[in-house]
Amino acid sequence: RALYRLRKRVLHKACTPSSSMSLADIKELTQKIERLSPKDREKNLKLAKDRADVILPAAYVFHELLTYLGIEKIHVPMSVSLRQGLLADLQEKLYL
Repeated sequence: RALYRLRKRVLHKACTPSSSMSLADIKELTQKIERLSPKDREKNLKLAKDRADVILPAAYVFHELLTYLGIEKIHVPMSVSLRQGLLADLQEKLYL
């Protein structure tokens, strides 16, 4: 979700109800934020210090994952976090 929100600020692309990001958006966003130091990410992108440190590695992970899997677009759920989704999936597998 943080990358999706950054997409609006950095790439000037509106957040849409479908909430998805293309591989091209992730690549372009990665290229732009890797030029900034963590301090500059805090200041210019208005990121928390702990988020400014990890946003670039997260962008790399998503880029590589989509590239490896041959996926052009990823859905960004706005109502749940990745952690919540993984826990719900684990709970379903263990207890249902």
